[in-house]
Order: sequence, then C-alpha cells, then structure tokens
Amino acid sequence: MEDYRAQFIDIYNKNVTRPGADRLLKWLEGTDFFTAPASTKFHGASLLARNHKCPPWEFLKKRS
Repeated sequence: MEDYRAQFIDIYNKNVTRPGADRLLKWLEGTDFFTAPASTKFHGASLLARNHKCPPWEFLKKRS
C-alpha cells in the first residue's frame, strides 16, 4: 500500500508556497486529516471512492 500521507506532504510542499503554508501543514498533521474516513454522504466521496482507486489529490495533479 502506498504511503498517501507522505505523498500528500511531498505534493503539498512542492506546490503550496503561499505565506503560512508551513503552519497549515503543521495544523493538518495535528488533526485527523490523514486518518479520518471520507464522507460518503456529502461531496460525492462515495462516488469517487467507488470509481477511482487513487487519492483525490491525484485528480488535481492531472487537471493542472
């Protein structure tokens, strides 16, 4: 299984360069951002999970 946390942090550090980005990442690491399950009721997450077997940020990389 891929280490999605490390992958996210790598992508974040390469692409998010605005002031305060380091504080936001530190805050995210202190929350359940990396471990909480995605919502299946809101935001179409169940559709995303059902049709795609990759993390959501992969779609952002493909769109840019």
